[in-house]
Amino acid sequence: MSAPTFASVRGLAMFSLLVCDLTGFDSLENNILAANLLVLRGEKGAAGDIDQLLRAYELLRAETPPRDVACRCRALRENSTISKTIEQVLYLFYLGAIPVHRHWQRCGWKQYQGALIWRTLGVYAPFTRGDCAFGDWARPPQPTETSVSNEL
Repeated sequence: MSAPTFASVRGLAMFSLLVCDLTGFDSLENNILAANLLVLRGEKGAAGDIDQLLRAYELLRAETPPRDVACRCRALRENSTISKTIEQVLYLFYLGAIPVHRHWQRCGWKQYQGALIWRTLGVYAPFTRGDCAFGDWARPPQPTETSVSNEL
C-alpha cells in the first residue's frame, strides 16, 4: 500500500465533509470513509464520477456559509451530472452496498457493519455479534462506558 499523498488526504477530508452534509451524521470512522471512497472510485461506471462530485462540492463550500448545509445539498442535487453519484454515496453509507449493473453489491464487512441504517435504527447490524439469535438485531445495543454516542 502506498503512502497517502496530500491530494488523497485532502480528498478524504473533503469526502468526509460531503458525506456529513449529505447524511447528517458527523462522526464517521476514517477507515469506513476511505474504504467507501475507494469503492466509489472503483465503480465509476455504476456510481458516477466521485471526483467530479467532490470538485463541485468544494466549490460550493467556498461559495456558501459553513452552516448552510441545506443550500449546498440542494445545489448538488439540482446538478444532473452528479445526482446519480450522490445517490450512490447515500446507498453506500446507509446500506453498505450499491447497485452495480442492476444488482446490489455489498461493499465489505466493515461497510455493512458500519452502515448508518443501524445507527439510525439504534440496533446492531444483523449477524455481527457472536450471540446472535432470532430477532437479536432488533434490540437496541446496551450502552457501555466505551460506547460512542449514536446521536446526530
